[in-house]
Amino acid sequence: MLEHGKISAVQMGLMMYSSIVTTAILYLPAAIYDYAGRDLWLSPIVSAILGCIPVCVVYELHRLYPGDSIIQYSCSIVGKIGGKLIGAIILLLILFISNQALWQYGEFVSGYFLPHTPQVVLLGTMAFASALAVYGGVEVMGRLSDLLTPVLLFMFLIIIILLLQDVQVKYMFPILGNGVLPVLKGAYFSNLWFCEPLFITFFLPFLKEPQKGRKWGGYFRIVIVSNSGQYEFSFPFSVGKCNRKR
Repeated sequence: MLEHGKISAVQMGLMMYSSIVTTAILYLPAAIYDYAGRDLWLSPIVSAILGCIPVCVVYELHRLYPGDSIIQYSCSIVGKIGGKLIGAIILLLILFISNQALWQYGEFVSGYFLPHTPQVVLLGTMAFASALAVYGGVEVMGRLSDLLTPVLLFMFLIIIILLLQDVQVKYMFPILGNGVLPVLKGAYFSNLWFCEPLFITFFLPFLKEPQKGRKWGGYFRIVIVSNSGQYEFSFPFSVGKCNRKR
């Protein structure tokens, strides 16, 4: 491995948390509402449970092939050609998710804060900042997550507290009034976010204590569900408007 830095299981969990929740709270509420209606808060719970399956599989594979990423041990499992094909698919998936997250960032910032700034400037500066973080290595990204994610959590907590006065619990009922199918449709859509922890496979080889990776990953999945559910219950339309702007 070219990278020699090490991170803790907590840092890995913080990185996974921030990578998911920062875009999920912007786009998931309004999108899931189209499928699940008032039961939209149930969909992230279903997605989180389903998303645990690939994470557990990846963790067990890491235990069998310590020190290797999914691209490396795929060659050992399915052969050189099959492993290279799987690696290419995973890299394309990462590229797609990264481009999607970058576009979502640009849409949100240009739509709410800098409407007259060219998209190329917004996207270019974020891509440059991301490139610097990657160049610094996994340990730098882990320390940045230690520094910035607690601030993000504190901001979420403040917003949720301020919104509690407007929460109308009566609008939750009847629960499953339209059956289970709408919730499952919403869960299918939100699973696009909740399967992203699959990419912990690239961080597991750099953990100081690999045996704690799955435990802390599970803790932060619970936090993600809590944040998503609270935001979707509190304001399911306003946050997601940025994906309906155009």
